[in-house]
Amino acid sequence: MNEMTIKSIEIRNILSFDSVFINDINEINCIVGKNNVGKSNILKVIRFFYDRLDGKKLIGLELNNSYTPYGCIKISYDLSRIKKIVTSKNSNKSSYFKHIYNVFFKGELTGDARVFSDEPSEPSCIFSLELIINKDGMSKWSIDNKDKLKVISYLYPFFDIETRHINLYDWNKLWIIVSQLKSFNMSSFNKDKLVEFINEEISPTSDGYKKYLSEIQNVIDTFKYSYKEKILGLIKVGLNGHRFSIDGNILEKQSDGTNSFRYISTFLTLIISLTRREFITPFIFIDEPEIGLHPKITEELIYNIFEVVIKYQKNSLYNIGKYNTPLPKIMFSTHSPNIVKSIMKLFPNNNSIFHFSKNGEDEITKIRKLKTDYRDERFLNAFSDNEARLLFSDFIFFVEGATEIELFGNRKLQRYFPKLRKIDFYSGDNVLIENISPSYTKAVTPYLFLFDMDKAMDVVNGNNKFNKIELKGNGNIFTFKNINKEIENKKYSYSKEHNEIFCLFKKIVSYNGWSIKISRKTLSIIDGSHSEFLELKKDIHNYLIEKNVYILDDTIEGVLICRQSSEIFFKWLESKGVPINDLINKLDNRNYLTKDLLLIYIRLIFGGKSEVLQKSNNISKSNKIYKYVNDNLIGNRVSSKKTSGWVNEFLTYAIGHIENNCKENHFYTHFSRYFPQLSDIIKNLRF
Repeated sequence: MNEMTIKSIEIRNILSFDSVFINDINEINCIVGKNNVGKSNILKVIRFFYDRLDGKKLIGLELNNSYTPYGCIKISYDLSRIKKIVTSKNSNKSSYFKHIYNVFFKGELTGDARVFSDEPSEPSCIFSLELIINKDGMSKWSIDNKDKLKVISYLYPFFDIETRHINLYDWNKLWIIVSQLKSFNMSSFNKDKLVEFINEEISPTSDGYKKYLSEIQNVIDTFKYSYKEKILGLIKVGLNGHRFSIDGNILEKQSDGTNSFRYISTFLTLIISLTRREFITPFIFIDEPEIGLHPKITEELIYNIFEVVIKYQKNSLYNIGKYNTPLPKIMFSTHSPNIVKSIMKLFPNNNSIFHFSKNGEDEITKIRKLKTDYRDERFLNAFSDNEARLLFSDFIFFVEGATEIELFGNRKLQRYFPKLRKIDFYSGDNVLIENISPSYTKAVTPYLFLFDMDKAMDVVNGNNKFNKIELKGNGNIFTFKNINKEIENKKYSYSKEHNEIFCLFKKIVSYNGWSIKISRKTLSIIDGSHSEFLELKKDIHNYLIEKNVYILDDTIEGVLICRQSSEIFFKWLESKGVPINDLINKLDNRNYLTKDLLLIYIRLIFGGKSEVLQKSNNISKSNKIYKYVNDNLIGNRVSSKKTSGWVNEFLTYAIGHIENNCKENHFYTHFSRYFPQLSDIIKNLRF
């Protein structure tokens, strides 16, 4: 239910905001982003708006562009529910309802008069209020009607918590909130009758209570109680006490984390529960609630909110149809993946995630609502902190598995390429990857997919001892199976670049079903089209890189074990006790077993593939040399399994070798010479 709520917030030329528009504000909202991108500024802006709404005299916020004479804050509200209430035929309407009617709706045509008028059949119930801030620090409202300002302030109160500034041992702010959330008719309240009643109860024979009050009043000079102060005083009289405790203990005996958790929980529970029977719809902003809390406690905080929300929903199992009042709008600004995860899992249909970022050139805050309306239950069930953390990333690098993470996590590699330390590496199945990718969520976070070539193309068995090219796809990330989809995309682009990409796509798909003949000894194409096959792989790479997909020549193992790095790899094998050089020296008299083929065999032993995407099980069982290298030469001297640690060990050795053999400041030249594809991958990690 969105009636009677804040609909949108628009900010122009204030603080880090040039021009932003936030709509689709849901029941539970989350602001995510790096430090210093404007998340705290949004709180400053909203707080300033409401402070001015409450009549406080304040110097205006700094303008983003001082050459522009003013900035503005506009908040739009949906008055449709309050309109239904105050225009109903209920004879028991309060005087305040009548006041709201007179302020906002008096004079609107109703019934037959509307039918024969030129006015819209249903006038808009959206009310927009704009605060203009001049460069001299002065500010003014877009309307002069102070009654409207007061009504808006009352109907849509704003509450906020800056967690780092909570007084953990003084919770009296909660009493202020209590006094704002319930309206009572105080016009007929008689203080003297209350004094008489209390006097009769506690000093019936001596009038001690009345006399005591009189003596105090004669000594002190005070302002009269405000409406809110009267309400709060009467509320406290009916409660058991006013000093807050936690499980019967004073606040000073609790840890800071416990106090913070309980304060925020109490704050939110009070506001949600006390407004269920009211026509007030608060807007709540909590800045970094995770401060001082264990990650699991932050999850418990969100779950507590979930429990309260469920209890008071209109379709609640507890009270079906009882509560029609819209829930408060709650907005969290957070760096916590646990909070984001919990919100997305517990509130899948009524959450909004807003991603804040800054343009590096002009330092302007950009706001983008992420796509989080997930319909795939498999994704929501599997969604964890590991996925939620990607919403806070500088760069997301999607990889296939543990080998890639081991490679790019190598400490020596990260020392020479420090940007790797700022990248979030992620490996998951297609359900997770497709749903958390910025291409789906619409986040501005840069990203890159890294896949083996067999995700795009396989070489399968064909007829008459021939193999066949089978083009593939990888879920919704890319496909070579649906040419119609690419044709549809082309309809909306007439650029030269897109035409070139489309032509490349058509060229690639023309190879689907192409027959080739592969030698089971050399694992290469023997019908003269080997170079054409390599050109096809290059075309696939060039096409997919435009879609933020880096497709490898074969596998991640081939990135490390390649022709250019063979010198270092063989030396590493020698250091592990593998007599590889003895075998190399014997190769001179072999007709087909060359050093390059030996390298291919070794790559297959370590889990890789050949240039034509053949695996170890594609080798003829009668190939005694492969069997010798696998069983006797490599054998138990080196563990060649994917997650055995050889990737990290070899890369550390290789970088050390380059360090020892290159001249000063020439490391990167030598590194790219030995590992050209790895170097190219790192270059493509741009942010």
